[in-house]
Amino acid sequence: EMCIRDSSIKVRVGILVIGVFLAIVLLAVCIIGGLGKIRNSNKKISNAIVLHTTALESEKGHYAWVENLGSALSFGTEFTGSKDDTSCVLGKWLYSEKNSGSEEVEKMKEEIKRLHKEIHESADEALLLNETDKKAAEDMYVNTIKSNITQLVNKLDNIITIGQEMTDSAEKELASAIRTTFIVVSVAFLLIVAFCLLLIIYVTKGVINPLILITENSKKLAEGNLNFQIDIQSNNEVGELAQSLNTSVSELASYVLSLIHI
Repeated sequence: EMCIRDSSIKVRVGILVIGVFLAIVLLAVCIIGGLGKIRNSNKKISNAIVLHTTALESEKGHYAWVENLGSALSFGTEFTGSKDDTSCVLGKWLYSEKNSGSEEVEKMKEEIKRLHKEIHESADEALLLNETDKKAAEDMYVNTIKSNITQLVNKLDNIITIGQEMTDSAEKELASAIRTTFIVVSVAFLLIVAFCLLLIIYVTKGVINPLILITENSKKLAEGNLNFQIDIQSNNEVGELAQSLNTSVSELASYVLSLIHI
């Protein structure tokens, strides 16, 4: 019964091939995992930028809205601002189903919704009141509407701060993901190169070169030269082949000498 030795060509080449395969799998897993982390970090950065931009545009828009309402109440100009709390930039964001990525912001959205709705609805009330009682309309504008706008801007400032923190955190995650992916991919690539070099060296030194030597010496045997020994110190299949040829040549030489001396 033939048993496979640890030093056999099949075993050693198999180990090296498995090593190359595992290194390639590691490389693929690292690349896929790294790209996933990078994609998630980019998504967080994108969400944070949207959050930051929306809050800034909303502040600017509501400052313009309240000034427009003030002009309409004081100077009788046309009020061109929106009375619908779902139509402005902030309203569209508040009532969208897209998650901001922050639990704190999601809680604040519910608070802002009520305040924002009250601000937009107050325009109609103030304009109607202004037709009968300008002083009351002015008091409402100064003490209620502008106060609500101030509260809204404060909440939006908090969202801007949270958005900036989210951006900073996501950028750190992105940098870390890129750095980790680069390191692990480099290690996996080096493992592939190392196993491939070991495989090439082993096949060259342990198989190809000995076979070339055996082939060259076999030509001597074909030419009738029995005065040679194949010097291969290896305990694998190639070494066994060389040893078998050496033994065969030695026995053949002894047999020929015995025939000569008969």
